[in-house]
Amino acid sequence: DVDNVFSSTYSAYKIVVNCVASLTDVLRLRYRTGGSSGADHTGSSLYSYNYSYLTLGGSGGKTHSGATTDNYLQVASGFSGNTGFAFEIYSPYEAKNTLATWHVIGSQSGTDYFYDGAGIVSDTTSITGFGLYLDTSARTLTGEILTYGYSEE
Repeated sequence: DVDNVFSSTYSAYKIVVNCVASLTDVLRLRYRTGGSSGADHTGSSLYSYNYSYLTLGGSGGKTHSGATTDNYLQVASGFSGNTGFAFEIYSPYEAKNTLATWHVIGSQSGTDYFYDGAGIVSDTTSITGFGLYLDTSARTLTGEILTYGYSEE
């Protein structure tokens, strides 16, 4: 979890992650509220997302998967090796819907993939942080998270 990272100083953010999963699993992002004492932001059918992926080095086409859920954006599936991804987060702290786009690259069972996705949190709660996690709670992510705020000039 990364708490107290979004504020009124910036209206858009870039999150860059370089990580490794302990085992192949589904990668998810959940927003957090409450500043430094953050709590997961959940609610009935609050998050909506869709993503597509391509097999790198192959001739396969795109596959699309999307859902409306209570507490996460599904970012990618798989990846037992190192994974790199970048998020663009729009208006998380403002009294607006929080919007996100992302790109992910990684390997699963010897095949390389590129994911592209987008999601929205359909309410006006002020988001102050985020958490990244794997679907199976006993599995872990290790690596680095870099967060940048965009300012107008």
